[in-house]
Amino acid sequence: MMRRIHKGISSILKLPNFNTYIMKYICLILIAAYLLSLTSHAQHFEWAASAGNIDIRYSFSSVDGSDNIVVGGPGGVNWSHRGKQPELYNSTGKITNLNYDERTDLIACYSPGGDILWHLQTDQRNTKLLGISRDENGSIVLLIDVKRTTGKDGKAYGYMPELNGSELMYAGYYLVFLNKEGRLDKKVFVFYKDPYKMDISGFVSTPNGGFLLCGFADPGKLCAELPVTAGPSGGDFVLVLDKDGHPVWADIVSYATTTCCTHSSEMTKVSVSNDGTVFLSGTFYKGGTFGGSKTIISKTSKEDTQYNLPYEAYIASYTSSGKFKWVSNSGSKWFSHSIAANTQGVVIAFKTMSGNMFLGEKVDTTNGKHWVLAMLDNSGNIKWKTTSGTDRAHEIRFDSNNDIYVLGTNREVGKWNLSEGIIGTDTLRSQFTTVFIAKFDNKGNYQWVKEADIPVTTSNESLHFQMDHCGNMYVSGTLWFSFPAQLYMFDKAFIKGTVHGPAPFISRFKNTLSPALVKTLTKETPKTCTTSPGPWKLRNFPNPFSKNSNFEYVISYKDVATLQLFNTNGQLVKSFFQNKPHDAGKYILPFNIDLPAGIYIASLTGTETIVTWRIVVLK
Repeated sequence: MMRRIHKGISSILKLPNFNTYIMKYICLILIAAYLLSLTSHAQHFEWAASAGNIDIRYSFSSVDGSDNIVVGGPGGVNWSHRGKQPELYNSTGKITNLNYDERTDLIACYSPGGDILWHLQTDQRNTKLLGISRDENGSIVLLIDVKRTTGKDGKAYGYMPELNGSELMYAGYYLVFLNKEGRLDKKVFVFYKDPYKMDISGFVSTPNGGFLLCGFADPGKLCAELPVTAGPSGGDFVLVLDKDGHPVWADIVSYATTTCCTHSSEMTKVSVSNDGTVFLSGTFYKGGTFGGSKTIISKTSKEDTQYNLPYEAYIASYTSSGKFKWVSNSGSKWFSHSIAANTQGVVIAFKTMSGNMFLGEKVDTTNGKHWVLAMLDNSGNIKWKTTSGTDRAHEIRFDSNNDIYVLGTNREVGKWNLSEGIIGTDTLRSQFTTVFIAKFDNKGNYQWVKEADIPVTTSNESLHFQMDHCGNMYVSGTLWFSFPAQLYMFDKAFIKGTVHGPAPFISRFKNTLSPALVKTLTKETPKTCTTSPGPWKLRNFPNPFSKNSNFEYVISYKDVATLQLFNTNGQLVKSFFQNKPHDAGKYILPFNIDLPAGIYIASLTGTETIVTWRIVVLK
């Protein structure tokens, strides 16, 4: 198959009229088909689900008290999908029909096994979904902007017909509490503000049952209930609500100046520790004022212009009552992208655009290592740091043991990423985009990485990361591809779905062992969740090869294992061993095999795990 594709591409390249768009498009399709063939018949997600004939982005996510995952975001029916039934798929490909509205927000709830428990579509002409979180009881809470319609009395009113019927309500921001069936339990009016004056990028719950908001606010007062005002250039804000939705305290990081590109909302992140300490992270231009008194002015250079002003990443800390504690700034051109807090401090992921100084300390930025992962204590001192060449670190999470998980992506098409750091010493391959979750202990020591390929051909899409109470991991976001392609070609966990342009997805990485398996290892049935020691690993070297090679595989816990080789049609080529008992450890298996040139998939399976590896045979 590989020879045929190579031959077809070579023939097209030699055509005299290759410069025509049609020939280029045909070549692009053939090349993409070849790349797709390299990832087929592999599965790394436990399950994954998407949708069809609808352009929806899963921009928000949360886990409820029953470990169900709730995702949502904006979108609708694209012009190219008109006349086709919009569909939402579960993990087994079962279809839930959606309505044909062109502009809707979609909220969907999936069980831990990937079943769709309920879904909502809300009309964007009436409301706008701004975030998903949960309250202290584990119920899902939506942050919704009810859009303004001027009433006969001159006041601002609006509607929320999907949840609140035809009842007229004041326009503004609401906390909407949902029951287990996804229906309205109660709604709480927060405050009114012109939505064009506030860009909300973060919405999370606090340990005392309240909520945190962050984002960017235009000049003027943040809200009528609090005496906090942004300067003439606006700035990043943090706002704390109590469990009833009432504003408690806020702060605005007023910018020193503004440009055409002053703010990207996703750069502003907020997190809170179990003791109530609040951390705000973002990027300011030329300077910023914190707590109404602490002002930082960035250094200027000859290269600065009105379109290229100096900017810095920062991390600021506040007490649970809103008192400003400290701020650390990068000192050079860095961007803030993700943070997570616990009682020991805060873990941050920043990206440098120039320089190798990070919060006053030198870091290794050689060989494309432009990301830093670091932990700061509650006084703002760096406890540890590491750098990486990964493309992006989307989100950070702590588990119940305070171990750290980083959701990231690598996007080097057809290349190998040999950088170390956030992804430890593992080498991640990427045909399109490799999404990975890397684990570190609370001292910053790399543990392991889990990865899967997804079709994302744009760098503008964010991925989102949630963990249930056991530590199992959910990744959601938006898929893109340049022409229609079946999702199972990227990962077999996608039972159904075609990606072309924006398509939502939700997936699960398993991070625990079943009680039955734990019992075979310990002779006791566990009373709580048992986290897996890490993923199994498989590779061969050399690769490509002609006849002789070696398998290297890692078994992370005692189990039986099967190692087999398949062609890209899914047919079994060779079984090296089946249900062979293994202790935890690393193994080397030399093999001599005479195969036709092509692509093959090696599969290492255990009682509850599977890992695959692409093998290239040359002649």
